[in-house]
Amino acid sequence: MSDTADTVEFGDADPEDQWDDVDPFSVRLEILERILEQLSERRDERFQVRLEEALRLIGKMVREHHEDMVRLERIQRALEALH
Repeated sequence: MSDTADTVEFGDADPEDQWDDVDPFSVRLEILERILEQLSERRDERFQVRLEEALRLIGKMVREHHEDMVRLERIQRALEALH
């Protein structure tokens, strides 16, 4: 007799479980795209929580990107001033 039907999987089942703040920006974007794909396909009992978490992660990335853009623009201006 097999009880695999009663087995609950733990681990990286959802894309957001693979999220790591130190991963490259492009890797985190790919994870967000997979989250979007799954949320678009399936609205289960965890949908709202997962949606809110995805939006929170996007907010973190937007802030990070903004900070990087400010730094890049500052560096660019300084390099151009060296002409």
